[in-house]
Amino acid sequence: MGGDTVKEYSAKLFETVNKIRLFSETFQDSKFAENIMISLPALFRSKIQAIQESNFLKILSMVELISKLQAQEQRSSIRDEEVSEFEF
Repeated sequence: MGGDTVKEYSAKLFETVNKIRLFSETFQDSKFAENIMISLPALFRSKIQAIQESNFLKILSMVELISKLQAQEQRSSIRDEEVSEFEF
């Protein structure tokens, strides 16, 4: 994922998925969601574990996954801001 935000990363991913679907390839969203989770940085490890433990992995759509990841990213960003406020 590099330095991309979840929004930037997901936009690139959806572009790739749409290209694949143009060739009439059928893929379940849950399979894409699994592949996304494999490629995420350690920042999202706890969220990924929670999703896997919830047993909803097989029915999780890409949109739902990205929504959950964006929420995690926002919470992490807020925590980082709070920590830097206390440092000064």
